[in-house]
Amino acid sequence: MLSVGPPHFGITNLRTVQDWIVARRLLTIPGIAAVNSWGGPTKEFQLEVDPHKLEAYNVTVPQIMTALGNANLNVGGREIRIGQQSINIRGVGLIDDGGNDDLTQGYKVDDIENVVLTQENGVPVLMKDVGKVSIGYRPRLGILGRDRQGDVVGAIVVMRRTEKTADMIPKVKAEIDRLNHDGSLPPGVRVVPFYDRSSLITVTTHTVLHNLIFGCLLVFLIQWIFLGNLRSAIIVGVNIPFALFFAIILLVIFGESANLLSLGAVDFGIIVDSAVILVENIFRNFQTHPEERQGLLERLRKGFWGPDPTSLPLHATPAHGWTDRLRLILISAIQVDKAVLFSALITVAGFVPLFTMQGVEGQIFGPMARTYGYALAGALIATFTITPVLASMLLPEHAKEVETIIVRLLHRIYNPALRFALARRPLT
Repeated sequence: MLSVGPPHFGITNLRTVQDWIVARRLLTIPGIAAVNSWGGPTKEFQLEVDPHKLEAYNVTVPQIMTALGNANLNVGGREIRIGQQSINIRGVGLIDDGGNDDLTQGYKVDDIENVVLTQENGVPVLMKDVGKVSIGYRPRLGILGRDRQGDVVGAIVVMRRTEKTADMIPKVKAEIDRLNHDGSLPPGVRVVPFYDRSSLITVTTHTVLHNLIFGCLLVFLIQWIFLGNLRSAIIVGVNIPFALFFAIILLVIFGESANLLSLGAVDFGIIVDSAVILVENIFRNFQTHPEERQGLLERLRKGFWGPDPTSLPLHATPAHGWTDRLRLILISAIQVDKAVLFSALITVAGFVPLFTMQGVEGQIFGPMARTYGYALAGALIATFTITPVLASMLLPEHAKEVETIIVRLLHRIYNPALRFALARRPLT
């Protein structure tokens, strides 16, 4: 933001307004950590003492510092009670400009010059007796320019690390609007915001949505190309929004923020791995010969895939509405459940170092690791709940694997390379 005023106001007075009015008002907003001012010279009241006069009046520099501090204080005088009323008494000792409200005229130095240092034979020794008081400037460590203006006054409002940008920006804008209209600023002076992070949030949100939409479409198309079956691609693609919704729900519950690093870095290919494995296995079992299929169903009945053979018939029998199609999907899930679970755990284990990071690294990579873990957990839940249901509804009764032209081209490259590697195992 910039502090701007009429041409006659002066850059120094703008910096004074920035430091003593604007910054202090903005710091009253809960959640604001600092207001860093830039540009313009900072006004100072400077006292140039004469060493010879100090020696003549027997005054030391610490005495001068103490006298200036004591002369620039408001002190309380308790109160006077008159019947049921009381009057507060205080001594106003702050050095001011003698009632001059026009900042362009500058503060008078009379108050500083008339500060009493000591007395000599009953005669007070004043500050002007040992030195000269003038208005100067603090040494400048930088300059702020904007567009074709070589020196402007501005500030950066810094929020606390635990606050949310989307919550703080409206508060800051509302306070700036009040500053510009409630008479707190001198006539003609106003605060003009020229950049805030809401534009960055908008771009980031657009980028995240772009990544999510195009990521889902790419995964869907790749599944369709390699599986050669549109219904299978739809079943796999449905797992992506479910996993992301599950991750966002957990982010909201734990009070964490979704940003470009957390959501934008999620790999949809890893998320749908478990669903791809299950759908491929269901597809493979659906296209087995009737004799092989009957053998699988018989093994299920005997409990080969369960810890308790007597419990399976209660849940997977024709008497309870379990058709051969549903039982074959159950068999497909049981065949790959451990492989899918441990593959997800291995992926999560790869993020353990990110979970343990502290400081700035932890702030950057921690949300990504947690969001990845939430998304993988949601993908596992979807794999063994939504995917079997959709497979039972969408996959054809007699599935047939079809190799697309892309897969056939890849096989022409892959098969010779595989044979070469297996024939020369020591070299490989």
